[in-house]
Amino acid sequence: MARQDLCRVGWQHVSQKDGRKRIAYNRGKNGVAADLPILPELAEELEMLPKGRMLFITQDARPVG
Repeated sequence: MARQDLCRVGWQHVSQKDGRKRIAYNRGKNGVAADLPILPELAEELEMLPKGRMLFITQDARPVG
C-alpha cells in the first residue's frame, strides 16, 4: 500500500470475505481497486484502535505525557 493510500485507510475499508478480514480501497495513484488480506499480526494491532475512528493513522495534537 502506498503512503498516499495508507494515510486515508480506516475501519470503513475493512470487510470480511471467506472468513478472513480484508482491506479494500481504490488506489489513489490510478484508481485501481485493491483488496488486501489482513494478516494476523496486523489484525491484532488494529483491534487496539477505537472502532469509531475513521483513520488508522492519525497525528495527535495533544502533548505526550
